[in-house]
Amino acid sequence: MNVLTVYYSRTGNTRTLAEAINKKLDGDLEEIREETSRRGISGYLKSGKDALVNTSVAIETPSLKPADYDIVVVGGPVWAFTIASPVRIYLQQHAEQLQRVAFFCTENMRGHKGAFDAMEKSCGKTPITSLAVKQRDLKNETPNKLIESFIE
Repeated sequence: MNVLTVYYSRTGNTRTLAEAINKKLDGDLEEIREETSRRGISGYLKSGKDALVNTSVAIETPSLKPADYDIVVVGGPVWAFTIASPVRIYLQQHAEQLQRVAFFCTENMRGHKGAFDAMEKSCGKTPITSLAVKQRDLKNETPNKLIESFIE
């Protein structure tokens, strides 16, 4: 099975999870990149605002085509109880190219339900599975067990 893992990460937490998932899937990995920076406290505040009001953000054109894959695993951080704006935009832009999808996210406390709902709405596809990991759990064995279950 041909799998693509696509992710957006502002701080590196979601990147860590995406790389771990992709390693188990032995697929291709692509980062969603924005044309502007979200570093620092101003980037943090802008991220929450953009997610809350569904701001359209500019993302770079990906090098890999989702249509070339049987499954596209898409993930990002939860911002303001929804998915990060760059992930929403990626899903909207590539909705017609997605055959099957799976979703994952990282969160501080909660919000993954709203994030997964927004992802499903953005691409018009129901995920075959989903995975939410708390950022504090990225440093212990919990993600490995969750990833195994996600992949099954």
